Amino acid sequence: MFQRIATLPKSSSFFLFGARGVGKSTLLRTAYQAKDTHWIDLLDPERQSRFVLRPSSLVEELDALPKPIKRVVIDEVQRAPQLLDVVHQVLESKKRTFRFVLTGSSARKLKAGAANLLAGRASVCHMFPLLSEELASKDANSDRAISTLLQYGSLPVVLQAPVDERAARLRAY
Repeated sequence: MFQRIATLPKSSSFFLFGARGVGKSTLLRTAYQAKDTHWIDLLDPERQSRFVLRPSSLVEELDALPKPIKRVVIDEVQRAPQLLDVVHQVLESKKRTFRFVLTGSSARKLKAGAANLLAGRASVCHMFPLLSEELASKDANSDRAISTLLQYGSLPVVLQAPVDERAARLRAY
């Protein structure tokens, strides 16, 4: 795993956008403890279907959470953009305070679908492929790190593959 140079907002809700494979979910799972974070993974087809068909079920799910849960991560939110209206509703409600972390690989898809981007209620952060400093932190030989960066690019999903599989993984990406 690569040590990422990232500063996540601590006290507000936010979107975290970035290309597939840059490590958004990995970063968040590392940054947030399970004891105070509820994770909704929309790559799970059953959960995605449930929220697409009935977005208001999010409120029911949140109401059932134990009190220590203060943060809700909705991973791949572009798969159920209707949830953003419900998130907006929850943020405006004084019933219970949650901070939402909403990840997605496509801000453009959300905007094109006229999704509610929460108008000032959530900041927007972007995560990019690895920086040369992040790549060098994994490999003490910076000449080799730069050579790898030039040959394969800097997507963690490619660089974490075995060396003999990197070219195929990059082509598949």
